[in-house]
Amino acid sequence: MPRKAKKKAVIEEPKIEAPKVEEEKIDWGAKAAKAGKIIFGILVILAGLFLIWLFLPEFLQVLKGIIGIVLILVGLLVIALGWLD
Repeated sequence: MPRKAKKKAVIEEPKIEAPKVEEEKIDWGAKAAKAGKIIFGILVILAGLFLIWLFLPEFLQVLKGIIGIVLILVGLLVIALGWLD
């Protein structure tokens, strides 16, 4: 007498649900503050450019005087990078 074939147990795969994404709420106050900071930053840059243009001869003299200090600082930075490498 032939044996009866055993039925294979069907294993159901667990259903993976997509995570629920909450809609982002628009925070108009934060956006307005960010826009205000950007506009203020642009105004400060424009004011700085205007003042450089207004005092250009004096600015160039100061720039000439700073060259030595900048070279010293760059040299210190290179020494620090070589020391720590």
